[in-house]
Amino acid sequence: MVKFICEFTTNHMGNLNILLEMVKKAAETGADYIKMQKKDVETFYSKEKLEKQYLSPYGKTYYDYRKIFEFNKRDFDVFDEECKKYNMKWFATAQDLPSLKFLMQYDLDMYKLASCNSNKLDLLKQFAELIPVDKTVVISVAGRTIKEIEDIITIFKEH
Repeated sequence: MVKFICEFTTNHMGNLNILLEMVKKAAETGADYIKMQKKDVETFYSKEKLEKQYLSPYGKTYYDYRKIFEFNKRDFDVFDEECKKYNMKWFATAQDLPSLKFLMQYDLDMYKLASCNSNKLDLLKQFAELIPVDKTVVISVAGRTIKEIEDIITIFKEH
């Protein structure tokens, strides 16, 4: 079965109005799903990385830069309602455990795990414990060996 997925990473630039327009365009194309991403900036990056100078239109640190791209609960609620308005399903890449817990409050068919996390077996085990077995799990395995992929599959064997 082939599914047409419009992948929205941070190309909305943290702007809710742009995101809502993207939802409309995805619906017009006949897409089956929109894929978002959710990252808890404070959890995902080290304190040192976040405090590092990073000049951008959004601030002076890497924290300032990354934080602007992340939507809060209200924004996700508005996005979710907009998707429902267009009968558009969505799911998201959970970049960390707080983000997975956040996303679980929505009635999602599937969850995606990023390739940057596919070698973090302890984190994947926590994800596998939290994600209901009747949900689809999409795991990016870019750069992983066959053995590493087999280990990942073992963790999610019930899914």
